[in-house]
Amino acid sequence: TLTWLPNFGYNLMADKIHEEELEGLSMESLRMIINCSEPVRAESHSKFVNTFAGNGFKENALSACYAMAETTFAVTQTTPGERPREITVDRNKLSEGIVEFPEAGDTVSRVCVSSGKTITDCELKIVDDNRKEIDNKRVGEIAVKSVSLFDGYRNYPEKTAEVLDDDGWYYTGDYGFIHDEELYVIGRKKDIIIVAGKNIYPEDVEDTVNQVENIIPGRVIAFAEEDMELGTEQVGVIAETKVKDDEELKKLRLNIIKAGMDIDININSVYLVPPRWLIKSSAGKPSRRANKKRVLSRIDKQVWSK
Repeated sequence: TLTWLPNFGYNLMADKIHEEELEGLSMESLRMIINCSEPVRAESHSKFVNTFAGNGFKENALSACYAMAETTFAVTQTTPGERPREITVDRNKLSEGIVEFPEAGDTVSRVCVSSGKTITDCELKIVDDNRKEIDNKRVGEIAVKSVSLFDGYRNYPEKTAEVLDDDGWYYTGDYGFIHDEELYVIGRKKDIIIVAGKNIYPEDVEDTVNQVENIIPGRVIAFAEEDMELGTEQVGVIAETKVKDDEELKKLRLNIIKAGMDIDININSVYLVPPRWLIKSSAGKPSRRANKKRVLSRIDKQVWSK
């Protein structure tokens, strides 16, 4: 009746489970299917509901939490029996670390999904780069204090000192903000791409490129490439495709760049690779760091097109 899974699992099931395989399947017993381990995406929830509603899956069984091993799992949790709250914010302002709601008709926006309120005996705050608490209209690093907080990494005192302070706060390395007492997680600090001082969240790029025709959904990585000449970072994208024809690959690359322009993001490099090329983490998610290293090393001859 209860199950927890990362966001990519919703897309995987909705995309890969065929209609004939759903015959006779009932999902009525599910009280809560809880999205955790990755930033929650509204599109993934909608796709899952649309796929499995005919099998008795109830929309209000959708749920989300923010959790990690360092706190012995949960930090926040959405209200059982209610679909997680979604808010639409100005994407450009979000890249500047400001949470603002877009004006009517503004298409440069991002739908953020709540991970809920803090659980009992747990606290959180949003801090700036100096670890000073900031107000709820700003994006910053999520810090946590909990009765179930760990006391350090085994045999790794240097790493422990980096993330735990003397007051018992754990600095997660995740970026997010608080709105109406609910936490919205938007990305990992180490994955942020900074182009000419503008913060770009790789999840935004990946969501957009995933919708481009002939790209395998869910098989896209966005990462930062250093531009030594300009002294800044640029956006790089690795995407899996079944397309092989050179002219079609050129067209596909152009369509990816256009998709980035639609959300005011300049994609500098596009690496088109064959199916199953991307390296996954132990949790089954494509690893940005490992795939960036692989594609830039050019040791794999299967990279088809830049």
